[in-house]
Amino acid sequence: MGETDFKNRLEKHRKLIEFLNQVLHDLYDTIRAIQSQPEMIDTDGSRYGYVTTSINILWEEDKSLRSLYATIQEYSQIGNKDFNTIAIHIAEYRAVNKLASRIKTVNFIAWCLFIISGQNTLANIVNNPFFYEL
Repeated sequence: MGETDFKNRLEKHRKLIEFLNQVLHDLYDTIRAIQSQPEMIDTDGSRYGYVTTSINILWEEDKSLRSLYATIQEYSQIGNKDFNTIAIHIAEYRAVNKLASRIKTVNFIAWCLFIISGQNTLANIVNNPFFYEL
């Protein structure tokens, strides 16, 4: 969904919170789809999990790893995985995750504007300049 398409759909929709929840649902489906790709499943003998979780654990346990790039490199060497494939999927995963996080924040702010400030129309919320500055 392009940026202008998103804004047009947002302005036309009668229930802002419902629309944002649907977008979040779609993004979470995309995150699950990324994680369920065969390259992103981490199996190590008796253990089964996701590459994203393993990379996060590796990052937290080793202070010498100074970047996500270095952590992915280390994981690829330890797990005997292709670095480029893992790096691309992790980048895609992070981008979708950040987008979902921003929309979740916007959703909360929209709800607050709607409930607390008494702005009872979608146009008042969408046209608020603060809404797009997140």
